[in-house]
Amino acid sequence: MVKITKTSDTKYQYANILIFGESGSGKTHFLGTAPKGEMVILNITSESGMLTLRNKDIDIIDINSVSDFEEALRWLATEGVKKYKYVGIDSFSQFQKSLEKQSRTTGWEMWAEIKQITKSMVDRIKEMPINLIALCEVGLKDDDGMVKYIPSLVGKSKDEVAYWFDEVYFFEKTGKSGDMPTYRALTNSGSKYPCKSRIGTLPVVIENPTINFVIEGLKPLMEAESIMAEEKETDNLQIIKKLLVEKKVLLGNVLQAYKVNKLSDLSSIDQIDCRKKLQAK
Repeated sequence: MVKITKTSDTKYQYANILIFGESGSGKTHFLGTAPKGEMVILNITSESGMLTLRNKDIDIIDINSVSDFEEALRWLATEGVKKYKYVGIDSFSQFQKSLEKQSRTTGWEMWAEIKQITKSMVDRIKEMPINLIALCEVGLKDDDGMVKYIPSLVGKSKDEVAYWFDEVYFFEKTGKSGDMPTYRALTNSGSKYPCKSRIGTLPVVIENPTINFVIEGLKPLMEAESIMAEEKETDNLQIIKKLLVEKKVLLGNVLQAYKVNKLSDLSSIDQIDCRKKLQAK
């Protein structure tokens, strides 16, 4: 029997994110913003990015070969998902380069094989109840005279990888030389950077992005949007009260949702009154 559902019923469950950018743009630093004990990193041993996290206490699984990756995925599917909320791959580019060295084929045949292996790896993780964050180096592409920044992968992988993920962000380093490093994530920036966000609720530019903001912040924000869409005619204060008290959505996410949807502006009195009512609970 055919079952028809609504697109509006689609729920946000687990994120799958591809991050690309130049060396030093904050990609590995982003993995380090995960709450303690919630992240495991599949570290391609030819990648030296783990030095960035030497002051963190994050679990790492070193990957030297396809068999290592296979073993790690089997463990992740059975045991890892019980322990961790996030799995990071650092980096996707280095993994493909290691596959090039191990491949017995050459040219287009080799690249097709590598694409098949890496896409299969991504698909298998996406089926698990865990958030995936894959890091990638950046490459340049000349598109009819326009230079584009794209993920640095082999063959057609670099053109198709964006379709494997729901979220694709470009990271760049900001700030002046000599200052403490600051970073910026672009989530949707036109043709120069092939960024996208299927969730659609994140800012186009995120200053000093963290995992808590990007991933954990999406769930209550979407919940807030869903409720407000159903109650557009309800008084602002009543909507906020329901969101904060019944749904336990953070005030900041409620205000963000109002800003995104442009439903109305909230006065400072509404916010203060709502906090008092929440504390009274």
